Amino acid sequence: MVKLPKFLKQHRAAGAANALLAPHRFIDEHVFLTKGNQLGIALAVQGIDCECLTDDALDSYTKRAVQAWRIFDDRFRVYQYVLKQDRASIEYTGDYGPEMIRKTISDRNAHLQSKAPGLYTLRLVYVILIERSPMYESSRVKRTLSTKKVLRVFADSLEHSRATLVAQTDSFIRNIGDLLGIRKLPKAEAFQFLRLLANLDPDIAAADRLIHDSHLDFYIASSPIVCTRDGLRVGEAYVDVLSLKEPPRTTFPNVLRDLLTLESNFIICTELKRVSNETANSAIRGAQKHFYWSQWVSDIPSVISMVMNRGKRENVIADKSALNDMEDLDGTLARINNDGEYLGEFSFTVVLYGWKSRRELQATATDVAKIIGNYEGAVVRECV
Repeated sequence: MVKLPKFLKQHRAAGAANALLAPHRFIDEHVFLTKGNQLGIALAVQGIDCECLTDDALDSYTKRAVQAWRIFDDRFRVYQYVLKQDRASIEYTGDYGPEMIRKTISDRNAHLQSKAPGLYTLRLVYVILIERSPMYESSRVKRTLSTKKVLRVFADSLEHSRATLVAQTDSFIRNIGDLLGIRKLPKAEAFQFLRLLANLDPDIAAADRLIHDSHLDFYIASSPIVCTRDGLRVGEAYVDVLSLKEPPRTTFPNVLRDLLTLESNFIICTELKRVSNETANSAIRGAQKHFYWSQWVSDIPSVISMVMNRGKRENVIADKSALNDMEDLDGTLARINNDGEYLGEFSFTVVLYGWKSRRELQATATDVAKIIGNYEGAVVRECV
């Protein structure tokens, strides 16, 4: 006899897809609130055509962009999205004057439409999040017993964070917007962008429009997320996810441009959370202390020799690799304190997806690993 709970186990273990999504509601025309008490704003980026630029011009533009990003301190998280989708639509107005020109344009569009699976669109989007301090840590909340006063404190904190996010974003756009063509996405367009991230299929993403400002997670999710023996699927799309394990040893402008040549649908997402200089200095000092003592106790004979000689290090050979690490940390500390550089927490993720077969997706994942490996980096596949 087969027990019924055995068949209901997977159903009970399954959860709602919207529970995995962070957006909660829009609080104005551009800013949205997440479940993690963060405020965010999405920016559409036109970008620049790097193929027509010299190396010097590209390096100059890169330095200008680096300076513009400095406006977002350790309170912000910066996400950069690159979306590549096949079946690009061909714009056709139909009003081109003479009949010969109209026929030529029509034949060209018909030829391109016949090759629609091989035509791709590239889209760039920035998402800026500002992290708000937990309300229970506020001394004003701890001293307040009135519900109305607590709500007033929450509302004041929310408005202050919103004003800070909008002001910093506007300053960023004024600084670099003429170069990259940046504009703030209205909430209707931001909603469509979030639906595309959650559902991957552009037709499904465009099927719903923003009706309510609240409960965004419920309205964003329209496709089930299924984990099978073959891997991950979102709706009918096969999905493969790769995360950066080891960054490239050296970087330069447009270092990963070969990723754009992949004949596949993908979403590239980078996340940067800047670390304050005080925190960075403290971490570096702690690492220097660690490597200082590591040079004397790198192996068991060195430890025994120091114990037998009551801490004297005359007979102990110092570990040169630990000394090199200390020198590298000294250089990092000097660049932070003297050259204005900063440290941060960085992640790089590539989401590959398609509807044909998982074998083609796996081949593309191998190409991604090869491109990263050409610059001495490494990625790890999250879906195997």
